[in-house]
Amino acid sequence: MSASSSFLMFFSIPLAIFHFWVTPYKRGFYCDDETIRYPYRDSTVSRQMLIVIGLLIPTFLICVTEVFRTMAWERKCESQFKTYHLKHYSVHRLVVRLYCFIGYFFLGVCFNQLMVDVGKYTIGRQRPHFMDVCRPNIGYKTCNNPDEYITNFTCTGPNPKLIHEAQLSFYSGHSAFSFYAAWFTSVGLFLFFPLVLLILFGRNQPKATNLVRTSIVLTTKVFDFCFTNCPTEIAPFQLYLQARLYRPLFSRLLLPVIQFSLFFGASYVALTRVSDYKHHWSDVLVGALVGSTIGIFVAMFVAEVFKRREIPACVVGSNEFGLIR
Repeated sequence: MSASSSFLMFFSIPLAIFHFWVTPYKRGFYCDDETIRYPYRDSTVSRQMLIVIGLLIPTFLICVTEVFRTMAWERKCESQFKTYHLKHYSVHRLVVRLYCFIGYFFLGVCFNQLMVDVGKYTIGRQRPHFMDVCRPNIGYKTCNNPDEYITNFTCTGPNPKLIHEAQLSFYSGHSAFSFYAAWFTSVGLFLFFPLVLLILFGRNQPKATNLVRTSIVLTTKVFDFCFTNCPTEIAPFQLYLQARLYRPLFSRLLLPVIQFSLFFGASYVALTRVSDYKHHWSDVLVGALVGSTIGIFVAMFVAEVFKRREIPACVVGSNEFGLIR
């Protein structure tokens, strides 16, 4: 327990340093660059909203899953589980599980945010609304020499905080966080395919719609195969929910619906960052990829959700408590 707390502190210190003392790399620009001349817009999904929802939903799902396992599936198998002690006190396995899985989730959150900050402050890429917020004294109103790369400029915008944020486009922290949370909690590798198609072919609307529709149909077929034939053996990337809820619940659609909901919530957050002119499409794509990778890594190799499944012999093959054969 103390080791987990130490790791959280280890990641929290550099995060505080980045946010309070580090300034982003000052990148120049071409005055005719249309990609940084979009108007400033408020975020559809604010940072505060994302943090609250992105932390509460996985925490809630972890709590519900562990309570359900303990109270329903494992009630007749108490003697088959390991007992835990803290000094002279007995600690119920439910408390230990919640501490471990929620702790690992938050550890991944800190690591993911640290990676985001390193990328943002090192690259210093300008957001699509950079010119509207910065209003540089050179090349803002007139562009006399479009081939000149302007580096010696001063922002004249009225809001220093927005000017600071306008230099932190790469890569999208919203996308990285939302996809990390979705992947750690539930989502499979093939679910990421529709978002990639939508971003890459978004300018060709009919083509994008057809490709996304096709990918969703294929995803549905894979889900049907997984939950009809082999719900646990072939799903190594469906992570926490797939590992802990090792048998279908009530209906074979329940777990896929939850997983789809988390994925499309993450996709919505990512896509709004482009439509709100907060990020370039490549920022969003890289953020989603990095967040997904960290989510997979933390769940599979740090939390080891599939090695910690704890499936007692008395539960396997049971049809009680919502299990279906």
